[in-house]
Amino acid sequence: MFFKRNARILLTLMIALMLLFIWSNSLLDGERSNALSGWVERWLKPLIDPQGKIPDKTFDYDVRKLAHMLEYALLGALLVFGTAQLKSRNLWTLLLVVLLAAVIDETIQFYTGRTSQLQDVWLDMVGAGIGMLLVYGVGCLAQKRESAQVVPKQVKRESAEISKSRKAWIAVACLLIAATLGFIWGNSMNSRSESQLLSLSVLRWIRPLLDAIFSPENVTDHLVRKLAHFTEFGLLGAELIWLTYLLRKLRVQTVLNCLLAGLSAAAIDETIQIFSARGSQAIDVLLDFGGVITGVIVVLLVCLTISVRKKTRTTHKSRNMEI
Repeated sequence: MFFKRNARILLTLMIALMLLFIWSNSLLDGERSNALSGWVERWLKPLIDPQGKIPDKTFDYDVRKLAHMLEYALLGALLVFGTAQLKSRNLWTLLLVVLLAAVIDETIQFYTGRTSQLQDVWLDMVGAGIGMLLVYGVGCLAQKRESAQVVPKQVKRESAEISKSRKAWIAVACLLIAATLGFIWGNSMNSRSESQLLSLSVLRWIRPLLDAIFSPENVTDHLVRKLAHFTEFGLLGAELIWLTYLLRKLRVQTVLNCLLAGLSAAAIDETIQIFSARGSQAIDVLLDFGGVITGVIVVLLVCLTISVRKKTRTTHKSRNMEI
């Protein structure tokens, strides 16, 4: 009875402990991390490779990656279990949580002097996806056994009527999103030398403005790159939430979906830089995600202001009609 009554609290604690376990392992420096993985390797090696055919370096690498996948598989499973009773549960929200946790995990490793690789973020996502699918599959089988008949739920249909002008603006928003993504990912395909030439040309153009905001000695090529990343993804976030507003689906869940789309675009952007022989850092994903959040907040504030003004005008008109 105790576990049934407090199941949600216990699962929330387990999720928090799982995140603490993952991030605390990333806080270990290279020497302590190698010692921990070496202990696991000495325990697993006789079981998996008793004849010693797999080189120690390869085996250690595989153990580390499998450990990452297992950690995030457990996290994904716990997230599905923990949100099972929520009516508004959405898979995209859970993926947003996992992706953010993975990016933070790799960012922590960057500050502890260990390698921070974006490939590991995608590996963590695969592990979480496996855990989620397993729990969903077991849940579906359990529901089929409990009820042979499925009672269809009555779903309120939203009005599908969209004016022609709104449709045109929706098309414009989609084109802008596609153009922004093409611009962001296209720049990431440039080589390191091409990217430096582009950032230096931009620096020469906006140098007077940056000198007025920052001190001249702080205005560097590195600053221009980070500001450019932040601005690009701020624009993307604004466009995503604007499209959601035009579709008349501005709710908490759709806002979270926009954030997931922006975070995914940032992770893909850094992954592209791996193949163009440029530095790929998980911390840049967080910087880009900060830009997305800023763009979303700005547009939401504008939408809120417009909504308040419309309500005020409607109230004034109704009062004038009464008079």
